[in-house]
Amino acid sequence: MSIPKRNDLEIIVVDDRSTDKKNIEKIQDRCVFITNTSSKKSAGVCRNIGMKKAKGDWILFADSDDLFIDNAFDVFDLYKNYKEDIIYFKPTSTNKVTGKLSDRHIPLCDLVNDFILCDDESIRYKSVVPWSKLIRKEFLEKHNVSFDEVIASNDVMFSLKSGFFANKVLAVDKVVYNVVRREGSLTSNRSAEVIQSRLLVTIVRNNFLYLHGLKQYQLSLFSIIALYREALTVDIFKDLLLSLIKGEQRIFPKISSIKKSRYFLSNLMKNQF
Repeated sequence: MSIPKRNDLEIIVVDDRSTDKKNIEKIQDRCVFITNTSSKKSAGVCRNIGMKKAKGDWILFADSDDLFIDNAFDVFDLYKNYKEDIIYFKPTSTNKVTGKLSDRHIPLCDLVNDFILCDDESIRYKSVVPWSKLIRKEFLEKHNVSFDEVIASNDVMFSLKSGFFANKVLAVDKVVYNVVRREGSLTSNRSAEVIQSRLLVTIVRNNFLYLHGLKQYQLSLFSIIALYREALTVDIFKDLLLSLIKGEQRIFPKISSIKKSRYFLSNLMKNQF
């Protein structure tokens, strides 16, 4: 476990009825273990269960395969008394099979750099993962922000809404989290059910952005068709065209943002938007 032994840290592990129980005994005395006993089995359900159980001022999320960097909690200590609702940090990423540096972290680091160097608050709407952030619990409760309990992309609207409703945010040029990429995970799953879930969440996200005057952050219709054509039903396609006619939907990505759109296009193919 990459979390240090400290009395001021509460570690909550939510078991989504997993059959893999290895090494639990080694850390059981340090954690609050909860089993998802609801009728739904998903990461979103488990994350909501964990949030409700949490007692601290700040919430940190971590996926089961990922790791915190060695000095991550020393970095967090520097910011624990800050008044921001969200504090964004940089991650890194590695390939679990080869152990080599991956590229999944690069667009997230770019968002941090843009905030620091250019006062660009796009990070509120484009950092669509829950990890590598300190998030104030009171703020989440005030705005009733929770994870979608869907099979895929459960974190997209949580991240968007938290970024939107946050009164003040900060981005820090410190690496605190290592995303471990592995084959066979939900992020690489291209089943019809998973793709449809991602498509529907994308449509909800685009609608939210339009309603709040943030159309520039939408995924374009062109990108939606390219990514989800096999999940596009006639009715969904008609609805998308109607929203385009009404001016509620972008058709093409902005030329100036195509390079940065690598993040969305690559991660939409996985789970993380």
